[in-house]
Amino acid sequence: MSQIHEERTLDGDEIDMRELVAALWKRKYVVAAVTIVCGLLAFGSSYLFKRKYESAVVFVTLTDDAMGGQAGGLAALASQIGGLASLGGLSLSGNERKAEYLAILQSQALIERFITQNNLMPVLYVDSWDEARSAWKEADPKRQPTTWKAMQRFKSEVMRLNTVNKTGISTLSISWSDANVGARWANGLVEMANEHVRARTIAEAELNVAYLNRQLTKTSVVAVQNSISTLLENQIKKIMLAQGTDQYAFRVIDPALPPERASFPKRIVWGVLGAFVGLMGSIAFVILGRAWRYWNQYPAPRE
Repeated sequence: MSQIHEERTLDGDEIDMRELVAALWKRKYVVAAVTIVCGLLAFGSSYLFKRKYESAVVFVTLTDDAMGGQAGGLAALASQIGGLASLGGLSLSGNERKAEYLAILQSQALIERFITQNNLMPVLYVDSWDEARSAWKEADPKRQPTTWKAMQRFKSEVMRLNTVNKTGISTLSISWSDANVGARWANGLVEMANEHVRARTIAEAELNVAYLNRQLTKTSVVAVQNSISTLLENQIKKIMLAQGTDQYAFRVIDPALPPERASFPKRIVWGVLGAFVGLMGSIAFVILGRAWRYWNQYPAPRE
């Protein structure tokens, strides 16, 4: 008896499924129309958003070749000579130095300086800037954009830095409405970071050279003089290396170029997703309508 009941239930399910497919086929023009309309609406709505272009510069982070494999030995040597242990940079390994350089590239101080030197405030807040008066539209200074806010916006909305740890290759991307401007910002930011690290390295090494020369005149112990001379030679090499190259911290592999295609919004993708949503929604509407009519035709028995 239970077997007969199961067969009937299965037959009923098969009939219901056939009826559902028949209902969908009956309304195929409605489903197709809703799908096409939703796809066109999604595609058209993409024109309401400002187009953005993503420019990317690819580079590798370098370490001081003059320090290279000597860093550990020089740090140990400096630590054995009392006050020389505080010489800047000797205690950093190659990976730590790379991490420091990348941190400088995305630091608040560097980005704020980049915004200030390139006068990007009117560009980042073009809707708040009066070009005719060369002043902010808002007279109240408290309501005007600040450099700090511009720096935060630049880091969160405009700039993105990705690094592949296995290869050490990094990509700095700039997303902006003007492809040429975005490419110029990407290259300029890496260039500024390079110059910042290079200038700081030269300044620190020159201070170290002056300090080592003073220490060299204060001792007559030959072993100490030899150790100081080794450290002194290394600092001089460091200065020469930094002065001899513009790409001291970051070597650019592929500079940023203005892209011809926008990265946002992807209008074809929007249209396809809109059509898919319309298709699923229209199918769901047909199924719910069929279920509603079934429940009204065969109401649940009252207890």
